[in-house]
Amino acid sequence: MRTRTLNGRRVLVTGASAGIGLAIAEALSAAGAVPLLLARPGARLADAVARTGGLPVPADLRSASATGEAISRIGAQVGAFDALVNNAGIVRLDTVADGEREQWQELLDVNVLGLLDVTRAALPFLTRGEASQIINISSLAGQRVRHAAQSVYAASKAAVDRISAGLRLELSAAGVRVTTVSPGFTLTNEGAGITRPELRKRMADGQRQKGLLAADVADQVVQVLVAPDHVHILEISLQSINQEYF
Repeated sequence: MRTRTLNGRRVLVTGASAGIGLAIAEALSAAGAVPLLLARPGARLADAVARTGGLPVPADLRSASATGEAISRIGAQVGAFDALVNNAGIVRLDTVADGEREQWQELLDVNVLGLLDVTRAALPFLTRGEASQIINISSLAGQRVRHAAQSVYAASKAAVDRISAGLRLELSAAGVRVTTVSPGFTLTNEGAGITRPELRKRMADGQRQKGLLAADVADQVVQVLVAPDHVHILEISLQSINQEYF
């Protein structure tokens, strides 16, 4: 099987200080790539840099200007990006009746607008390379709502899927391939921000009993990145065998 090497490839990963993002950064480093770790500044980012040998890109996705400036700085430092992995995201669960606008806004700011801000800022550096790639981490929830409290989160991930489809059309002439990776339950701490205890427990139980490992998702990202230049992997959906068929 003909594959590409990741040696020396510069890959910008958002949400890279924990969970799936950290697992992706670790897998990239192990494969010889140079992970560029975008995450909020602090001890977790410093620890992720130490674990992966990557370069820090401190930024909070809730600030478009700070995010753009951070990406411009790292882009100038490394010259170009070979790939972008839009992984950063949050989970907030509540029904529409019980939800709060501030919570909905936070979901959209990080999961949708943050992805758009990063992508727009990274594009000038992506199109400088050859066979550049964008991988957007979505969710099976974007394909089907399985719980009433999931609707707004699911909508944010459905938006990621549709943005990815539009980017394929927008960037095809530039040779940039765009892939969505949509995991089911994954064993991470992403449910920590859920405010209602019963919903937080439901999420934690699902992750523990039916979840993938973050490394399982990272493996799929690596497989996309090493695909031959003429192969465009559009979408990958995956779940644990312990999760009911989606």
